[in-house]
Amino acid sequence: MLWRYNLRGAGAVLSILLLVGCASNETKPGDESDNKGAATAAAGQAGNEPAPAPARPVPPPKPSVEIANPTVITFEKMSVALDGKARDTIAELADKARSSNKLLVTGYCDRNQIKNATDSAVARAIAVRDELMRHGVNPANISVKFSTVKPKKHAAEIKFD
Repeated sequence: MLWRYNLRGAGAVLSILLLVGCASNETKPGDESDNKGAATAAAGQAGNEPAPAPARPVPPPKPSVEIANPTVITFEKMSVALDGKARDTIAELADKARSSNKLLVTGYCDRNQIKNATDSAVARAIAVRDELMRHGVNPANISVKFSTVKPKKHAAEIKFD
């Protein structure tokens, strides 16, 4: 039983010695940290202050998106609904559209392919107009028209002033 207490005491002494050794900040000659301390001192800092974190690289600025005038939003032949790509395109040009005094949205549908081409062309223009308004474009600045004479064109165009 006596040996159990001796082992506990020896373990406690060993733990204390390890903690004391870890608390020492002295560098040994030839130690790699000695070179770091010299570099830190050369930079005008005290040897025991932590080195500054390396500067994070600054990402390059995003290239400005070239917005075509007019911008064409395409539709499936039998659709008047905006798809994800069309919504993304409108979101990209929303800043320019908000700062524009006048926008003309023209809906197109080929009357040789679709029976109710006028209704489809108008619905496409209105879908684009509504998406622009969702992005904060003043509805008073948006004019809507349609065309059914362009062959094989199922789209809407946004023209800036």
